[in-house]
Amino acid sequence: TGPGGELDENAPEPARPTFPLIAIGLLVAGIFLVAARNVRRRLRLFRARSPRERVVAAYDLFDSLAGDVGLGRRPGETPLEYQTRLRRKVSFSDGHLEHVTRLTGRALYSGTGVSPSQAREAVMAAKTAARDVRRSAGVRRRALAILGIRR
Repeated sequence: TGPGGELDENAPEPARPTFPLIAIGLLVAGIFLVAARNVRRRLRLFRARSPRERVVAAYDLFDSLAGDVGLGRRPGETPLEYQTRLRRKVSFSDGHLEHVTRLTGRALYSGTGVSPSQAREAVMAAKTAARDVRRSAGVRRRALAILGIRR
């Protein structure tokens, strides 16, 4: 306002906190997208009814999580070829990668299939192998993976 109480048209407008609001909005949207991606991935595993479907869904979950840090399965790469490539880049614990790969091959190609207990084993092995991959990727790659940026 001017000296007589009238509005001064030349006075600067008060600063609005737009940057913090935009940053908070982007952060909330990012958190929502990451959460939605994780729910979508795990939903397939949850919906799998047969032991065969559970094993394949567990393997796909592993591949997706490894892909976040740039170590996903390549087009046309068999599970065994993928295992061999990952073994050269990641230090895995206690044969989990081999176990989930073997059960996946059995689920996909064997006439006998897999049992419910083997399906549970595949899920646990896939989660452990994925944790090993993410751990070996380093902080930078894991941070980018959280943001959904694949490198």
